[in-house]
Amino acid sequence: MKILILQTARIGDTIQTTPLFRQIRTKYPHAHITVMIRAMSEEVIKANPDVNDYIIYHEDPIFSDMIARDSDRYMNAYKEVEKLILDLRQRNFDIAYNITHSTSSALLLKLAQIPKVIGAHLSEDWQFTLRGPWTVYFFTSVLSRDYNDLNLCDIFKLYESIPEPVKELVFEVNSNAMEFTDHLFAEYHIEPEDFVVCMQLGASEANKRWPAEYFAQLGKKLHEKYKARIFLVGVPSEAELGQKFQREVPGLAIPLFGKTTIPQLAGLLKRSHLLVTNDTGTMHLASAVKCPVMLVSVGYVHFRETGPYGRGNCAIELRERSFKMDISSKSSEVHPLDRIQPEQVLKAIEWLFSMREKKQLVQHELTPDMDNVNVHISEFAPDGCLQFYPVIRREIDEKDFLRFAYRLMWLEHLNVTPHKQTEIENLHKLFQYYIAPDTKTLTMWNKEFRGSFEELAGKYKQGIHITEQLKSTITDGKIMRAREQVKLLSEIDEQIRIYGELNSYLKPITLVTKFERDNLEGSNPLELAKQTLNIYRGGYERSTLMAKKVKKCCDYLQNNENSLLE
Repeated sequence: MKILILQTARIGDTIQTTPLFRQIRTKYPHAHITVMIRAMSEEVIKANPDVNDYIIYHEDPIFSDMIARDSDRYMNAYKEVEKLILDLRQRNFDIAYNITHSTSSALLLKLAQIPKVIGAHLSEDWQFTLRGPWTVYFFTSVLSRDYNDLNLCDIFKLYESIPEPVKELVFEVNSNAMEFTDHLFAEYHIEPEDFVVCMQLGASEANKRWPAEYFAQLGKKLHEKYKARIFLVGVPSEAELGQKFQREVPGLAIPLFGKTTIPQLAGLLKRSHLLVTNDTGTMHLASAVKCPVMLVSVGYVHFRETGPYGRGNCAIELRERSFKMDISSKSSEVHPLDRIQPEQVLKAIEWLFSMREKKQLVQHELTPDMDNVNVHISEFAPDGCLQFYPVIRREIDEKDFLRFAYRLMWLEHLNVTPHKQTEIENLHKLFQYYIAPDTKTLTMWNKEFRGSFEELAGKYKQGIHITEQLKSTITDGKIMRAREQVKLLSEIDEQIRIYGELNSYLKPITLVTKFERDNLEGSNPLELAKQTLNIYRGGYERSTLMAKKVKKCCDYLQNNENSLLE
C-alpha cells in the first residue's frame, strides 16, 4: 500500500500531525508512507521514523509567481504545479490524508487522481468537500472554540483510529544534535546540576505574544529562586524581542536567535528542565522531546486545542477575556494591569514541578493573587485523549460544563469511547477537580440546556420527516410538490441557524449542519435528498445525545457532590 499524507502548514502543525503518522504506521505496518510538506518542515520529517520519504511543496514561490502579473512567472508556476501533479500520479498512491484543509490542497489531490482521500477534497462535480467525520469536526470546531475540549493532535490522529491510541509527539533527536548541546553547555559553563530554562519570546502574530519585558521579569525570578541558566531561542527576526529582554535584565540570558537548527534546538530542549513559551512550534518540539512546557496563553490562543501535547505540561490564561475565543477575533488591546503577571507564571511553574515530582496533580485553593487567571496541567483522560485539568479549585461554570458534555457526546457519536465505564471514569476524573454547583443551579442547567438540545432535535426531526417525503416525491416525478418540500427544508435550515445564533452553545451542532448542507455532492435530485436525510439524522443524533450527556453530567455532579468535595 502507498499512502500520502499532506501537511503543508507550519512546522508546529507538522509536529502535531506526528501521532497520526504513527497511528497510520501501526495500522499499516508494511505501507510506504510519503508526507508532503513545505521546506520549513523538512527536518521534522527527517526525524520521524514512521515516514519512508517526503515531497517538498514549494507553495510560497508558486503562489508568488501566480500573483506577479508577469506572464513568464505565471507560466513557471503552471509548469511547477504540472510537474508536481505528474509526480503524484506516477507514484500511484492508494490513499491520501489531507491535513491541510485548504481549497488548493483539495484541488491538488483531485488532479493527482488518488482513489481515496480522507480530509479536504473535491467532489465529482469539483465542489469543496470534507471526507471523514473528524475532518468535519475540525473544520467547524474552530468557529465555536469555547466548546471544543479536544487537542488538535487527538483530532488529527482520529482520522485513522487504532485500538491503542498514540499519546505522544514524535521527534527523534540525533547524536549530532546532542553533541551540539554538549558543546553549548561547555561554552557557557553549564553543569549537569544546573536548572536550564529556554524561553521563546516570539509567536506567529503579535497578539499571541506575552510581553518580552514580562519574560525578563520572570527570568529574573527563576534565576533568584532556582539559579536558572536561561537560553532565549527563536528565529533571527525575533532578536529584537531578545534585545528588550536584555535591556530589562542585562546578561541574564544567552541569546540563540537564528543560531540553532531544528534538530539542535530539539537537543537543547531535551536537556532543558523547562520551556516558557507563547503558542509556537518550539512548544510542540519541546513536547516531542519531553521537555516540560509552561505555556502563557494570550490573545486568541485556545490552549485546549493547540496547547502542548503530552502529560505534565502547564497552561495559564486570563479568566475573563475582552474578545471572543474564535478565529474571527484576533485583536486584543489589553491594559498592562489586566495581563498575566510574571509572579503568576512563576507560581504556575512551581505547581507544575510539584505535580511532576509527586506524579499526580495537587490542587490549590483560590488566593487573591491568582484570582484573574486559570492554570491547567495536562494529563491523558481515560478516553485516551489529552485533557487539561484545573490546578485552582473553583466551582464549575456553564462553559466548562457544556464543553465537557460536548467532549462526551463527540467521542461517543464518532465511536471513540463506546464503553460506558470509560465515560464514568472520564466524569469522575474531571469533576473531582471542580466544586459542584448547588442543586438549584444543576436543576436549572438540566432544564435549560437539555430543553434546548431537545428542541433542536425536534427541528431536525421535522427535516427528517420532510426529506423522507421528498425522496418519495422525487421517485414519483412530482416536480412541483418537490419544489414545495425543498422550500420547507430551506425554512427549517434557517430555523436551525437562527436557533444556534440565539443559543451559542448549540453552534457546535448547527454549524456542522450548515457546512454539510452547503456542501452537498452531485446534481442528482434523489442522491441529494439522501445526503440531506443523512445530515438531518446526524443532527438529530447529536442533539439527542447532547441532551443525554447534559442530564448525565448534572446527575453525576448532584449524586457525587459530597465525594467531589472531599
